[in-house]
Amino acid sequence: MQSIATSETIFDASGQALGADAAAFVKALDRLLTVGTYYALEHEQYHRASEAACAGITAAIGSRPSLAIEIAAAGLVIDGQTLDPRLRVVRQLHELLVALNVARLEFSARLGAADLRQALAALNDHRLMMSQSHSFREVTISNLPPTVSVASRHVGAGDEAANAAFDGVLEAWRESSQSSAAGAPAADPTAIIHEFTSLLRQALDAQGADAGHAGGPDGGARGLCRAELEAMQVGLRNLLERNLDVSDITELMKLARQAITVSGDARRARVIFDELRRKIGAESVEPTPSSSLEAIDEDFELGINDLALRVVELASRPESVPDPGRESRRDQFAICLAMVATGPRAPRDEPLLDILRRACADPGLRPDEMAGVGELLTDFAHAAGTSTADRAASALLAASRAANPALVSAVWAEVDSSWPPAVRDFLWPHLVNDLLLGLPAAPEPLVARLWQLAASLEVADALGRLDRLSPLPGALNPVAAEQVFLVAPSRVRSIHAVLLHLAGSEHHGPRLYRALLKRPPDRLTGIVMGAVRGYEPDDRHLYITLLSEGGRPQPSRELKQLVVPLLLGMVDTLPEARRTEHWVPGAITWLAATAPIAAAPLLQRIVNERRLLTKRVWPEACRVAAQSPSGPGK
Repeated sequence: MQSIATSETIFDASGQALGADAAAFVKALDRLLTVGTYYALEHEQYHRASEAACAGITAAIGSRPSLAIEIAAAGLVIDGQTLDPRLRVVRQLHELLVALNVARLEFSARLGAADLRQALAALNDHRLMMSQSHSFREVTISNLPPTVSVASRHVGAGDEAANAAFDGVLEAWRESSQSSAAGAPAADPTAIIHEFTSLLRQALDAQGADAGHAGGPDGGARGLCRAELEAMQVGLRNLLERNLDVSDITELMKLARQAITVSGDARRARVIFDELRRKIGAESVEPTPSSSLEAIDEDFELGINDLALRVVELASRPESVPDPGRESRRDQFAICLAMVATGPRAPRDEPLLDILRRACADPGLRPDEMAGVGELLTDFAHAAGTSTADRAASALLAASRAANPALVSAVWAEVDSSWPPAVRDFLWPHLVNDLLLGLPAAPEPLVARLWQLAASLEVADALGRLDRLSPLPGALNPVAAEQVFLVAPSRVRSIHAVLLHLAGSEHHGPRLYRALLKRPPDRLTGIVMGAVRGYEPDDRHLYITLLSEGGRPQPSRELKQLVVPLLLGMVDTLPEARRTEHWVPGAITWLAATAPIAAAPLLQRIVNERRLLTKRVWPEACRVAAQSPSGPGK
């Protein structure tokens, strides 16, 4: 059974409710990691979130000296309970620890908010450094505060023996592949299995040698429990004690996957098993006709008393029984959508859409039931076509918004940031529509994440989808998208470009101007915002072009054609009272570098203009900018 979570309770892999302290611990960490995705480390919002998270973590630690979270083969382990790493509340933490090759993350009861921020900053910096490396080697995570510690996992103390073993595996399969490609006879599968087993055993022996010297409070190997290592070695020995044939490949692969998982090198695992499947012969391996299968003498029948004990045991397990209502609701959605996909087209499909509307308007509808709607709609779009799928999506989401507005965000909460193009292409207009209409009761970090998800399209791609967004009610809302400003404009450029094309553009334009003036995404945008002093409808093309450029090192020809005349006119007619504004020297420098010929008369005037023959008219910063290498003072 997979671990599951509700808004109140987290269940571990065995169906037991996670302890209150452990639940508070992982929830506090997850909230801070989420906030850290959207706010800079020095941002006041992140500081407040770190203080709240630190309070939650230290309260969860209680009277203990520390509390740790570990990575094991089955998932994340905390307070002796194992959590499925795919569980949303621990997914971010698991991805961080796996990326860093960290087996154990421990927090002291003396943890402070500053220590927590420092620790997460160090971990994230180290993850970035590892993502830019070209080989897998153990690197010490530095800059951790004394109240936070980590333990890494790897194969081998010096890791040369284990790496050599796995390199040998790769070389063996590479040579086998080359021989097959050259027309040489295929290797005997049994020989391949024996060769692979030998190399794998070398790697396990290297791990076992390291385990004897590894440091740690329990004497276990770094990154691997001693019991896990011994179980793997016993399993391998049992496999070696009998004559191997292809029927044993499944067990061999299981052991190999465990061993390579310990090394933290997913690339090698992927290469090895791709080659292994290709050489042995099938995706799911079956025994060959020549394999000898021994008769099973064991009797699996249960007596009456044994059966009664098993029934009592199963009945007493604290496992949650799947809610038949939840499954039937999903089935209802899926069946209706399948009938719409294969049945009559509009308007004769209205009875089916009415059933979907009533299901979404049911007061008993729960967030987990709505969470699968996005996935169902995406699958439905492949079968029914975009126009029919858009009608169904609009009907579902509009009915939910009217009757259960707080559940609309549940449709989008589980959408992954790496959504594939097919999912993105279909869902994008409906996500933007819901964001424009607002997501009642949705936390700000979720809303900010969804805005960035919607903005993952390039400006041109987003504008190309306006035909599907424009008819939706959110696009017709004249005062929509207040919450888009939760995110810096530089991170949602394409969304702002879209909003300038919608009905509320005259309302959105001035707000965008103020946001760009306060937090310009690049130097040129800051200069232009300082020069224009407000938003006018005629400026829409200028704004969209600035957003599209995305702070490129060199402006495009189109952008130059817009900005050069604008800045030349603004600076040339600038009253003396405004010549000290912060943007003016930057504008002069940009003109001198970008359009030196067109700007030459203006630059000459800035350098030489005087009043009463002696008093210079332009401030010194402007004169220095005009005398840059591209200007007249060259």
